[in-house]
Amino acid sequence: MAFSKPALQEQLKSFGKVKVSGNQFKVLLADGSAAARINFLNILQDILPNARIKNDNTSFSSVGYVQVDQFKIAGKPAKRQGAGSAGLKNEDVFINSINKAIKNTGGSLDVCLVGKNNVKITIKQVSKAVEMGRMTSDYAKSDVDLIYENGGMFKVSLKQDNAEMWESADTRFGEKIRTKIDEAQRAGRVKLEPIKSAGGGVKKNQGKTVVKIVPESKVKMSLSEQKSVVFGNDIKEGKGAVVKKTFSAGDFTYENDCLFIKCSKIFRNIQDVRAAGETPTILIRADANRNSKKLGIAGLRVIVNVENNRTRRALDLT
Repeated sequence: MAFSKPALQEQLKSFGKVKVSGNQFKVLLADGSAAARINFLNILQDILPNARIKNDNTSFSSVGYVQVDQFKIAGKPAKRQGAGSAGLKNEDVFINSINKAIKNTGGSLDVCLVGKNNVKITIKQVSKAVEMGRMTSDYAKSDVDLIYENGGMFKVSLKQDNAEMWESADTRFGEKIRTKIDEAQRAGRVKLEPIKSAGGGVKKNQGKTVVKIVPESKVKMSLSEQKSVVFGNDIKEGKGAVVKKTFSAGDFTYENDCLFIKCSKIFRNIQDVRAAGETPTILIRADANRNSKKLGIAGLRVIVNVENNRTRRALDLT
């Protein structure tokens, strides 16, 4: 399927304001972090036929872009803030506060993560904090690597306090969920109801009828799937952690050769995640702009959500 420029621009509008120059599209994203921009590229690759992620033009985009037909599409921050501003992204507050403390002490220091969920981790002799948010291949999860003085590293995945989604999972679980939906339809447990367009007809996305699932549904995950979604292939127990916190300058205190960092929750393993009531669950919900190739149903989105009232209410298709 070949795209026209107007049709492609119209489809991209659902993600943010679109700037067009020749055959290049820049989509301005509310979350302009490297991780969010890479996730945007992965979504485009999933929903646009014959789309490919490329990394051969860093002047156009440092994190890569999507090539579809003759068009190039990149995600860009809708707003850029300088260091120290109120809008500074969470990773930068974390990284800059650690590196500033290291610089002020003239060398390495211990980093002590202290969670309100009664988990504490001390990382000895950290010499540098490095952003890793753009390195997401093979489901890597680390946003920040804390480099030891001797060359080793401790990997940290950061989640803001209001984060309820572990992962956007159309690609990872799309085929599995399609099977579950088909089984539930045959059993009369769920319906896929067509969505009406503004003109009164049936809404279409690339020729497919856009639907919603009734009722909203979920699929429980195996232990190995839960571990993979939360910790990826790179955050190993004892050598990494998931940290939940929207950081501000007041969360970092240097005392007795240790930088204490106040965190809302720290997850070293899947038991910590479950104990905090954030067990990963696959949620199937409506999203009229979604058209995942793996799922094959326009209008539905597959996400891995934390355990909450929404997932508890959803119909279990497991």
